[in-house]
Amino acid sequence: MSGKEKAIGGTARKAKITAKENDPNLRQRFSYELQKRGSNAGIAQVALSGDREALKNLAAIAICIIEDSPGDREAGEWLCFAFSKIASGIEPNVAFGWTRQKGAPKPSQDFQRLLKNWLIGQHMAGLQSSGTSQREAAKIVGQERHVSPEEAIRCYREWTREN
Repeated sequence: MSGKEKAIGGTARKAKITAKENDPNLRQRFSYELQKRGSNAGIAQVALSGDREALKNLAAIAICIIEDSPGDREAGEWLCFAFSKIASGIEPNVAFGWTRQKGAPKPSQDFQRLLKNWLIGQHMAGLQSSGTSQREAAKIVGQERHVSPEEAIRCYREWTREN
């Protein structure tokens, strides 16, 4: 090892020692974290950084705020329900319903399917009540709604099951 490398190594060792001496000790770090978590803003800041315990505390605070504020009761009750799940340790994605089981349709897709079945079923029922056969009604509705006759019949069967 050359004299230059020894000097650099010695400086680095001194720098490490000085940095360690300036590091806060456990008591100081704990005191700082406790003080930071002593306010709602501090808890929110820690929760945003991903701390699960702070997230639970923030959810409990949110419940108190929502319960005390006037406004839309149904939305407030839903939020309180979701926040109470989070406060008890359930993942936020699950508590708010942001994740769903694999293969389950999105609520908007489910509504679109119901609407399609309803409209096609009503249309086919109207045509059949005027004397058109099911097969012919399916062809007419299929052309108008841009679906196959088989899909129109499936929608009609779904509609008749509901009515």
